[in-house]
Amino acid sequence: MAALRLFARYAYVPTMILGLNGLAVYLVAEGHSYAWIGLLFAVAIGLSLVTERALPYEEAWNQSHDDAGKDVAHGVIYEMSNIVAILILPLITMFIPWRGI
Repeated sequence: MAALRLFARYAYVPTMILGLNGLAVYLVAEGHSYAWIGLLFAVAIGLSLVTERALPYEEAWNQSHDDAGKDVAHGVIYEMSNIVAILILPLITMFIPWRGI
């Protein structure tokens, strides 16, 4: 557990940003299947859950409060809002053209 806490404290962010994001960019650039991105996404979620369990922001958050359904709904809605925001960017740029800086 001590090694996991050490990883959570010092290596989690570099692993996510440089490791998983870098690997995702490499896979897409090399023309690999987008299914690999789904697998990386699942690994990132799992790593986040394990890290939060090992080194929680608040200890009380690791205790069950019978709110698993709310947590899942929040996660789904949050991710869907990210996807929608990315998808409407071309629409926004059609109505607000950027003339440069």
